[in-house]
Amino acid sequence: MSILQAFERLLNKQREEDEQRAERQDREGQDEDETAKLTCRACGYSGEEPYCPQCLSDTMRPQRKRRAKKAERSSG
Repeated sequence: MSILQAFERLLNKQREEDEQRAERQDREGQDEDETAKLTCRACGYSGEEPYCPQCLSDTMRPQRKRRAKKAERSSG
């Protein structure tokens, strides 16, 4: 195998990994767009307001969406 073939093989692997990473990020970005709700860290209130109306503080954080694999493990 020549050096050029080895280099070409390495570049092809890198391109595939980059494409897979981009696809994964696109899918994750779509999931975040669907669930734009926020949850208060202090009291658990869920809503779309940047400040919690119950605590009257800046404790709202994005909800974490559970992945299907984790949900299957916990139920099985």
